[in-house]
Amino acid sequence: MILKEEQHPQLQQEQQVHIIKAHNRREPPQGAVRVTVQGYEFYLPSHSGTLAPAFFNEGVEGQITDIFIAYFRSSKKRHLFLDVGMNVGFFSLLAHACGQRVVAFEPQPLCVELIMRSVTDQIAVHNAFVGDKEDMAVEVSTTECFSGFSSTQAASKDQNRKIVRSVKLDDFWESTTSSGAAEPNVVIKIDTEGAELHVLRSASGLLRSGAVKLMIIELAPHVWLTDQDSTESGIAVLTEAAAHFQHITVLYDPTPYYDDGSSAVSRIGLIHGHPIFRMQNWKEFISQRLAHRAGTNVVFSQTPLEALLVAGRQNQR
Repeated sequence: MILKEEQHPQLQQEQQVHIIKAHNRREPPQGAVRVTVQGYEFYLPSHSGTLAPAFFNEGVEGQITDIFIAYFRSSKKRHLFLDVGMNVGFFSLLAHACGQRVVAFEPQPLCVELIMRSVTDQIAVHNAFVGDKEDMAVEVSTTECFSGFSSTQAASKDQNRKIVRSVKLDDFWESTTSSGAAEPNVVIKIDTEGAELHVLRSASGLLRSGAVKLMIIELAPHVWLTDQDSTESGIAVLTEAAAHFQHITVLYDPTPYYDDGSSAVSRIGLIHGHPIFRMQNWKEFISQRLAHRAGTNVVFSQTPLEALLVAGRQNQR
């Protein structure tokens, strides 16, 4: 649930969004497990309710892992990796292990605290919700790190709760570029359990800049309607974002894309043992997902995923 500032007096008392940084650690952090993924090693937070490492080697999460690693291996340049909806931090830590500069955004304070115990070098985390309006916020629990974006419902029953303000990716990008600290190549991961339209609207300038080379978004169209976003506005936002990329690829989902005879996507191959699809019709695709109350993950890229994966294998260390 996304709140407006006038809907909650506590918003008036919240401090400005802050950036937390962790520095070099010589000893393995407590409460973390060592993870090795295709030769890259890092420590993943382990806490009651958090996702286990094996989760990220299964299904669509395994596909996303393979795509990020292949992309970073195939590119000779350092990227700015923006992790919107960091949660337990698997993809932030993976990108960091691959040598990328990582900036993450996560509204749940415990998730932020957990990843700060696990990083082995400097990484920046904003304890913030990414939205397209300055008066937006979410209410989150301070005692849980959920597998989703926001814990508003749980927080309403929990005395330990916090109101977290929104930040805009465009504002972050403008301040970063003006300081001369931005890498010219950006990779974005968005996993916000239905708030992805707010994130995309907040990044319209960044997308227009041409700096974003790869973007993976989890879409939850059935949540848009509860957030007062229409299907039509969602399709318009996605179509505008897609215009800045050459290829749109739909990843695997256990809820099939073809059971109703839909021609919204066409199968083009396999990644991590599961099919991937070429996007053909946004309107039909979103309608099909809504009919099944199902989500999906979509890759926006400048290079075909098939070529990217081949290049990644050729550059495997």
